[in-house]
Amino acid sequence: MSFLTGKSTQHHLAYNYLTDLKESISNLRINEYLSRRLIRTVPKDTKVREIEWFEEMPQGCLIYFKGKKEPIRGLMSIEAVNAATVWKRSIIMFLGFLQGSELYGFKSNNIFKKGAIFLSFVINLKFYIAFINSAIYDYTYDDPKKFSPPIRAIYDIFPEGLENERDVICFFLEADHAYKYRFQDIFSEINIREFRKNPLKEITRLLDIMIYRDSAGMKKKWMMLRKTLPMVYYYAKIFNRKLYKQIIKMVEELDIEKIKPTKEDIYWMNDMKSDYNFRGLSAESRKLLNT
Repeated sequence: MSFLTGKSTQHHLAYNYLTDLKESISNLRINEYLSRRLIRTVPKDTKVREIEWFEEMPQGCLIYFKGKKEPIRGLMSIEAVNAATVWKRSIIMFLGFLQGSELYGFKSNNIFKKGAIFLSFVINLKFYIAFINSAIYDYTYDDPKKFSPPIRAIYDIFPEGLENERDVICFFLEADHAYKYRFQDIFSEINIREFRKNPLKEITRLLDIMIYRDSAGMKKKWMMLRKTLPMVYYYAKIFNRKLYKQIIKMVEELDIEKIKPTKEDIYWMNDMKSDYNFRGLSAESRKLLNT
């Protein structure tokens, strides 16, 4: 009996695998989330000095670290994200495959094969997003508007019908500061007037800036994304006009002033030992700004 067509649920191996995976991730989310909500005091052996909790803050929470001048905005940690990012590696592999990379041990220049795989991915994208969302929802805030201001700005522009996509994107941007700070850094550079004229050209320009500023391992991701962006763009523009118009409207409505880094964000961008050159400055130059 095929695991895809079998009538008995117990024979649906793929379904059972995803169900077990969701349950495992959800359990991690619940335990982590509840422990953070219940522990109101900061242990003495931690690097954290004080937390202004999100239940008490109008714009997210602030975490104060010992020896640091500014607090960091946002409660979620990268450790929490890692438990829910099983899908991330597959996305990188998928982008690599589309551009003909041999990085993961396979390569195909057959345009029809690539097209079929891409089409399959697009058709099942709603399922992937819904699954990821169900796996991580236990760890999101009770009130998502307690996210830090830049993520709240993103949250507010999603239209009806894209709730799962909104929750997944906002969750990972809020939780993973490496992506969050890069997003803030690069979207501070956007020219909305040029975006309205030619969305693909302006987003490609922003990706070029990211590629130039990033000398770490993430640079390969942006390069792969840049190569596949035109395919995704024209697919949406031709075959999914509704989604295309929604994305264009979302970018146009994004409050760039709320996205721009605050003095707290800039402090932590300067403090990061990242090979990404925030604002075009090297790690050494940024470090001097915090002294």
